[in-house]
Amino acid sequence: MASAKAKARDDISAHSEGRSPALGQPPGAWRSAVDSRRVSIFSITDALAYGMIERQWGRIITIGSSGIERPIAGFALSKAVRAADAGRSKTLSTELAPHGVTVNMILLGRGGTDRVRVLDDIRARNTALELAAVQEASRGDIPGGRYGCAEEFAAAAIFLASQQASYITGSMVALSAACDAAARLSPSCAISRP
Repeated sequence: MASAKAKARDDISAHSEGRSPALGQPPGAWRSAVDSRRVSIFSITDALAYGMIERQWGRIITIGSSGIERPIAGFALSKAVRAADAGRSKTLSTELAPHGVTVNMILLGRGGTDRVRVLDDIRARNTALELAAVQEASRGDIPGGRYGCAEEFAAAAIFLASQQASYITGSMVALSAACDAAARLSPSCAISRP
């Protein structure tokens, strides 16, 4: 562990979980969810944080889900464990701020990712709807009327990792389609619009 502390560099954590209902989960499933999904992330973060403290600078960005703020049916284990991420990130932010280390979360909404395409396809098969109808219904539930794109996620992560974000810590930045009307008219990502 000492060598991990000495060689640690800045960290951006990324992870995701599968589907699970809230009711009927045995205690072992909850323990497994925490052990498999968070203990390793917590351990890595701890090891990296020591190097950041030593250098008096660092950024810890945990990728979460908008489901932390707006629950998503069928993802109980994931959302419960991600809520633990939010609490731990908030606590770490106050502990590490005096050392020039910021700790934030990016909460992803529905994005145009392979994972979302698979989920849309599964939903289409399970409901006997056309894929286009499932995607249209999903976009209708998103305030901005479209899926997010990788460039928007990257821009948020790059900003939070920058020196310009040195006063932002303990925040949960939601990427949940707060876009302008012109962007909704375009099927492509429109983050470069003024």
